[in-house]
Amino acid sequence: MQAADIDERASALYGVVDWRRAAGLIHVAAIHGPSNRILAIGPASPPSPIDRFVLGLARARSDVLITTGGILRAEPDLVPRYAEEAGAEAAFAEWRRRTLERASPPRLLVLSATGRFPADHPALQAGTGWIWTSAEGARRMGRPPIGFEVVEAEAGRTSARDAVRWLGPRLAAPGDR
Repeated sequence: MQAADIDERASALYGVVDWRRAAGLIHVAAIHGPSNRILAIGPASPPSPIDRFVLGLARARSDVLITTGGILRAEPDLVPRYAEEAGAEAAFAEWRRRTLERASPPRLLVLSATGRFPADHPALQAGTGWIWTSAEGARRMGRPPIGFEVVEAEAGRTSARDAVRWLGPRLAAPGDR
């Protein structure tokens, strides 16, 4: 796959979009039709090149990827990537640079009420971002990973929705990135 292939496939799925100016919160999940259950995309999931492409496109155009401390605990080898295959990974990175004019990867927002997750997790090693946690979670966690800022959520405002509302004004407006 090449960066130009991404433009062609994205146009076929979404029509003409000015991706540099497009804004909004994206949630991507693979849904199993008969059961309506969310599928974890990985080696055991049913193969779907469209699902994998849409997930890669969503990640490539993101300013921030959101995960949880629970996911970091459950998936010790998780690393934020645009695609599993090296050629597709490189194509999405090039598409991000060329189309969105963003050379750096998306930042990471880790939601963790408890502050309990491996600070040396590979997902945190090359990134920057925020750890959204409670006051007790911040105390329990101690020093954050390099490149990450700890944000203590106000009591009663620790949900993912609260974190996204907090994050919104901290991101540049489309076209200003």
